[in-house]
Amino acid sequence: MTTAITHALDVAGVRVAARDFGGAIDHLEAALAGFTPTPPAVWHLETVLAALYDRVGRPERARAIARRALVHATDSRDEVARERASALLAKLSAPKPATTPRLARGSHWHPGR
Repeated sequence: MTTAITHALDVAGVRVAARDFGGAIDHLEAALAGFTPTPPAVWHLETVLAALYDRVGRPERARAIARRALVHATDSRDEVARERASALLAKLSAPKPATTPRLARGSHWHPGR
């Protein structure tokens, strides 16, 4: 992994720890744009970025980034990288369970009241 990738992940980690998900996404996007040509090890950045997009409610963007991560992981010829990127893409592509609204204790509606 290159120093630039490590640095970008470190900065993003600080932003995530501060719950600044948008700042982390912006930083990783800028870091990705700075690679010409794109090194295969960029899959590290892309998997984190995909997870962040999923976290902020942008599942389509998350899956698109995860697909790129899988391509780059495959290009790296690192089987562990390919397995991790593949598992992330599968997780992001799996149907989400339906959620039901949650009510605070004691606030549920009773007919006739």
